[in-house]
Amino acid sequence: MISRSTAAYRAIPDLEDRQRRVLAMVAKYPGMSRNDIHRVTRMTANNVSNRLRELEVAGRIRVCGRKLDPITRRWVRQYEAVEAPA
Repeated sequence: MISRSTAAYRAIPDLEDRQRRVLAMVAKYPGMSRNDIHRVTRMTANNVSNRLRELEVAGRIRVCGRKLDPITRRWVRQYEAVEAPA
Protein backbone atom coordinates (compact mmCIF):
# COMPACT_ATOMS: atom_id res chain seq x y z
CA MET A 1 0.00 0.00 0.00
CA ILE A 2 1.32 3.43 -0.95
CA SER A 3 0.82 6.13 1.63
CA ARG A 4 -0.83 9.39 0.71
CA SER A 5 2.39 11.30 1.31
CA THR A 6 4.32 9.03 -1.07
CA ALA A 7 1.62 9.39 -3.71
CA ALA A 8 1.61 13.16 -3.25
CA TYR A 9 5.41 13.27 -3.53
CA ARG A 10 5.35 11.30 -6.77
CA ALA A 11 2.64 13.57 -8.14
CA ILE A 12 4.78 16.72 -7.84
CA PRO A 13 5.08 18.15 -11.36
CA ASP A 14 8.59 18.69 -12.72
CA LEU A 15 10.28 17.02 -9.73
CA GLU A 16 12.94 15.42 -11.91
CA ASP A 17 13.44 18.70 -13.76
CA ARG A 18 14.04 20.48 -10.46
CA GLN A 19 16.53 17.83 -9.39
CA ARG A 20 18.33 18.20 -12.72
CA ARG A 21 18.53 21.98 -12.28
CA VAL A 22 20.04 21.66 -8.81
CA LEU A 23 22.43 18.89 -9.89
CA ALA A 24 23.52 20.93 -12.93
CA MET A 25 24.38 23.90 -10.69
CA VAL A 26 26.37 21.76 -8.25
CA ALA A 27 28.20 19.99 -11.09
CA LYS A 28 29.04 23.22 -12.90
CA TYR A 29 30.00 25.20 -9.80
CA PRO A 30 31.39 22.87 -7.08
CA GLY A 31 31.25 24.41 -3.64
CA MET A 32 27.86 26.06 -4.05
CA SER A 33 25.66 26.26 -0.98
CA ARG A 34 21.91 25.88 -0.74
CA ASN A 35 21.62 29.67 -0.56
CA ASP A 36 23.82 30.13 -3.65
CA ILE A 37 21.65 27.73 -5.66
CA HIS A 38 18.48 29.40 -4.36
CA ARG A 39 19.73 32.84 -5.42
CA VAL A 40 20.92 31.78 -8.88
CA THR A 41 18.01 29.53 -9.87
CA ARG A 42 15.32 31.57 -8.10
CA MET A 43 13.85 28.31 -6.78
CA THR A 44 12.48 28.54 -3.24
CA ALA A 45 14.96 27.78 -0.46
CA ASN A 46 12.78 24.90 0.75
CA ASN A 47 12.61 23.44 -2.74
CA VAL A 48 16.40 23.60 -3.09
CA SER A 49 16.87 22.01 0.34
CA ASN A 50 14.58 19.13 -0.53
CA ARG A 51 16.23 18.51 -3.90
CA LEU A 52 19.70 18.60 -2.30
CA ARG A 53 18.61 16.08 0.32
CA GLU A 54 17.16 13.76 -2.34
CA LEU A 55 20.30 13.99 -4.46
CA GLU A 56 22.52 13.38 -1.44
CA VAL A 57 20.54 10.29 -0.40
CA ALA A 58 20.73 9.03 -4.00
CA GLY A 59 24.52 9.44 -3.92
CA ARG A 60 24.59 12.04 -6.71
CA ILE A 61 26.10 14.85 -4.59
CA ARG A 62 27.99 15.16 -1.30
CA VAL A 63 28.97 17.81 1.19
CA CYS A 64 32.49 18.98 0.37
CA GLY A 65 32.99 21.72 2.96
CA ARG A 66 31.59 24.72 4.76
CA LYS A 67 31.78 28.43 4.13
CA LEU A 68 30.51 31.66 5.59
CA ASP A 69 27.53 32.93 3.61
CA PRO A 70 28.21 36.59 2.75
CA ILE A 71 24.55 37.60 3.06
CA THR A 72 23.30 35.63 6.08
CA ARG A 73 26.71 35.58 7.83
CA ARG A 74 26.05 31.95 8.80
CA TRP A 75 28.14 28.87 8.14
CA VAL A 76 26.61 26.81 5.34
CA ARG A 77 27.40 23.50 3.68
CA GLN A 78 29.03 23.38 0.27
CA TYR A 79 28.13 20.65 -2.21
CA GLU A 80 29.85 18.89 -5.10
CA ALA A 81 28.66 16.34 -7.62
CA VAL A 82 29.74 12.73 -7.25
CA GLU A 83 31.09 11.22 -10.43
CA ALA A 84 29.27 8.12 -11.61
CA PRO A 85 31.39 4.96 -11.49
CA ALA A 86 32.78 3.90 -14.86
